[in-house]
Amino acid sequence: ESISSSFEHTLKNLSMNPLVLREAGREREETVCIVGTGPSLNQSYDFLKKFKDQMVIVSLGSATRPLVLNEVVPDFVT
Repeated sequence: ESISSSFEHTLKNLSMNPLVLREAGREREETVCIVGTGPSLNQSYDFLKKFKDQMVIVSLGSATRPLVLNEVVPDFVT
């Protein structure tokens, strides 16, 4: 299974069972993508660029620099 189809499968599952974030007493649904470094990161840039405006991107430590260099600016960095 390709990385892209794996992510698409994840997005489909999240749409059926979304994460719920609480903000000042309100509930809202958001898709969150947690990105770490690893062999699949290089194959994920196109997907992340395509969907970056449709999800919250959380970068885990050392993934931040490669993401920014590939035009994906994370919303949060840990």
